[in-house]
Amino acid sequence: MTVETVSLSYRELAERLRVSPDAARMKAKRKAKAGLWRIIPGNHPLDRVTIELPLTDLITSEHAGGEQEEAITVVRPSKTKNPQPEQSQERVDELTVFIEGLLAAQSRAEKLTEQLQEAHAAHARTISQLHAQINALAADVRAEKEAHLGTAIDLGQQLRAAHNALHQDGLARVAAETREKAVTAELERALEAATQLQATIDHLQRPWWKKLAKG
Repeated sequence: MTVETVSLSYRELAERLRVSPDAARMKAKRKAKAGLWRIIPGNHPLDRVTIELPLTDLITSEHAGGEQEEAITVVRPSKTKNPQPEQSQERVDELTVFIEGLLAAQSRAEKLTEQLQEAHAAHARTISQLHAQINALAADVRAEKEAHLGTAIDLGQQLRAAHNALHQDGLARVAAETREKAVTAELERALEAATQLQATIDHLQRPWWKKLAKG
């Protein structure tokens, strides 16, 4: 059978039991030592401490009323060199709760530190991987650039060679045309000279009487 429980702070427990806060604190610690109630400290020493107790115990204590207050109210002398045993035990209990809360806070801080260190290491690994990828991409870009640059140089050399060949071919064509014109002119002059020579030969071969008759 499940026992229904309720969680209260020291102040709330004192209000429900109609006792002083010190009396509620001492009762909660006695019940916790007996294993009947449970004191749950916060993650920080200044956090609220919670008391978990069966609802039936709370109802029974509420019915008891102020009778318990007189039984468990602590009388605190203003000045004393030898505190009462109950006061010393209460101080020890308070320190125990404080230390437990401090240890819990320290444990949580250690866990958070470990998580932070793991996150930092993961972040560092991610940055390292990104740097490696960037370096690889940069190397690929450089290789591609060098390949394109080599192709551009080859094409430029081929273009210059073709241009030079075309230029040389044009010069050769112009020279051939010039030589052709010169040969043609020389041939025309030779033909003209040959014609004149043939006319002279014909004139010299004519009989003398024809020359006289014509003359």
